Amino acid sequence: MGKINLKSKNLLITVLTVIIFIIFSAVFISKSYIYQEKNYIVSRLNREGKLQNFNSKISLGHLKIIAHRGISKDEPENTITAIRSSIKYPVDYAEIDVQLTKDGVVVLMHDRNLRRLTGINTTVDRLTYDQLQTLRIREPFKAHYKAERIPTLQEVMKLTNNRRKLMIEIKDYHNTEELTTKVVNMIEQNNFVNQCMIQSTSYSVLKQVKEENPKIITGYIASRRYERLPTVDVDFYSLNEKSVTENLVKNIHAMNKNVYVWTVNDVINMDKMIGLNVDGIITDKSTILLDIKKAKIRSI
Repeated sequence: MGKINLKSKNLLITVLTVIIFIIFSAVFISKSYIYQEKNYIVSRLNREGKLQNFNSKISLGHLKIIAHRGISKDEPENTITAIRSSIKYPVDYAEIDVQLTKDGVVVLMHDRNLRRLTGINTTVDRLTYDQLQTLRIREPFKAHYKAERIPTLQEVMKLTNNRRKLMIEIKDYHNTEELTTKVVNMIEQNNFVNQCMIQSTSYSVLKQVKEENPKIITGYIASRRYERLPTVDVDFYSLNEKSVTENLVKNIHAMNKNVYVWTVNDVINMDKMIGLNVDGIITDKSTILLDIKKAKIRSI
């Protein structure tokens, strides 16, 4: 009987050892993969001569790295978790989207319809804030984040105050005038004038922002291609990466305005945008862009 128990004990120890080994191996491989991915990117740029051919006349100090909807590659977009993750990394801004609930609360949400992220086929403006709080953002991280709720702008400002600047996109879906006024008031009440900028596809929104507080930085999101962008009273243009050309960047800079580009996730396009001297890049892959920027600075 003692021999059987001893054998059973040895077998149990062996099984536990194997399980622990598998767990540690999985963690190590996961971290190793991320590290190798970043190294591969920098090596790839080096191999193709992009870092060596980098125009040293372009200053990288001004380049802003903007985390699209927070660190949305690894966390559910526009959530407290995603915004908190953006604080952990030396990005310059966390980009967020805001709209109004049925009872006038400013919340973070990109889509007009909630179906993609919550599975519920309705819109934000049809639900009160309390109703919205019963929903959970589950996609595309259903297995890992079962309790992520839709946050308010006030919560995000409290979290990021003096820790991470915000690029706030005012969605032009419904009650836009009321939404804009509430966002401006919240910026002022939370002393965020120097900690944020506002962008929108609606020029009327941006005009209203400047009328209510001229000190707030504003940017027009150009959703289509332009040979020459419309002249509007904003501080920057936010452009789709496919529409950006060297001449367009030069023309915008000649107007004394900045150029921000979205949503740049391909490493070669990141490199291209830096070479075109844009002022900021909005990306889902902030950590990779940070590594590319560091590598380029070292190569100068």
